[in-house]
Amino acid sequence: MTDTELILAIHDGLEDVAIRIVKTGLSNPGHVNHHNDTALTLAINKLMPRLALELAKSGAANINHCDSHGDTALILAIHRGMPEVALEILKDGLCDVKFVNSHGDDPLTLALNLEMPSVALEILKSGRANLLHVNSHKDCAIGIAIRFCYTDVIDFMFHYKEMNLAHVNDHGDTPLLLAIDYLLHDISLKIVQRGNCKSQWVNDHGFTALILAISKEMPDVALEIIRTGDGKSNSHVDDNTDTALIYAINSNMLDVANALLDKGGCGVGHINKHGNSALIYAINNGYVDLATRIIHSGQPNYQVITDDNTSSLMLAIGNGMFELAEWLIDQNYPGFNGHINNEGDTALLLCIINDREDLALKILRLGSSNYDIITKENDTALLIAVHKEMYQLAKEIILLGNHKFINHKNSFGFTAKDIAIVKGNPDILSIM
Repeated sequence: MTDTELILAIHDGLEDVAIRIVKTGLSNPGHVNHHNDTALTLAINKLMPRLALELAKSGAANINHCDSHGDTALILAIHRGMPEVALEILKDGLCDVKFVNSHGDDPLTLALNLEMPSVALEILKSGRANLLHVNSHKDCAIGIAIRFCYTDVIDFMFHYKEMNLAHVNDHGDTPLLLAIDYLLHDISLKIVQRGNCKSQWVNDHGFTALILAISKEMPDVALEIIRTGDGKSNSHVDDNTDTALIYAINSNMLDVANALLDKGGCGVGHINKHGNSALIYAINNGYVDLATRIIHSGQPNYQVITDDNTSSLMLAIGNGMFELAEWLIDQNYPGFNGHINNEGDTALLLCIINDREDLALKILRLGSSNYDIITKENDTALLIAVHKEMYQLAKEIILLGNHKFINHKNSFGFTAKDIAIVKGNPDILSIM
């Protein structure tokens, strides 16, 4: 097909001349030449935005024509950075917003990638956008919009029935994971509530949406994931060897931790690379009610010794959780009650120091209490018990018959007997 005067003017770079030709109304702007170009596609490719705008306004520019490179005028206008032209093309509602070019781009993903949110929004308002399309970079529209934090655009996407919320990009991320990572709280919540968003998916960094929501301090998003999910990944262990339950405890999100325990299957007994379990963290953070729930949830791994050589029992005593400590003592796990930490302390010593003679007696009577160790301060359980006037405990220690231990002198040169004399307790003195 031959070139018209309009196309020849465009070829010669005469934008003003071409505009005058269009305004005569006799230019046949929809004509396709032998190179498969229309005046509009050629004007956009020749970077003549004023002319392209005039042609788009004419209403006769053959806007859905596909040029020799496989592009429509709308895709060309977006690609060439002409948002005003793209918006004008979209005005009459006749352009093909679902067209995909040879590079795998459609107008919506291209507009989002090239940072034209106003164009993307107008495409969405047409009601004909294809939100299921995935471009050659394995991105979908909502994923791109999230990455650029185009919240107005994303909000409008929720008017569509299909949004591709289950899509996984090249980095292993779903729209939900991206929204959480980019701190788009309200969008994240909407995605979870919409459903079919692979909330249990694990990305290439080993994160689930639940773990990421907790680490990004979005407790209500985490709660919604727990509420609506099937719970299959609640016990997932990330690359740091932590579970969602451990993250929730260490992030002070007790509602989330309790919701995980309610749902079950959250890896309550998991031990991370630091040798710590959810129980250890709950005790360390002073969450007595949560710690109590954990020990009654089944398989709490209460008997583990952490990397810093302490036990849940010693931590419970040190944090004043005496009911929990009593339950742990009663389990009488071999070697657990008598464990010696890096400070040279035992659970027995800690009970005495914390004025809990009743618990100290329980430990002693169960055996394997390591009652006869010498602390780093050169004290013994007997010396401290006599000093604190825990005479029943002192008596039972003495009756165990370790005479070398009984006669041990502390750093001040005193034996337990010396302290008993000062305290004036004849019952203790009589059996020493």
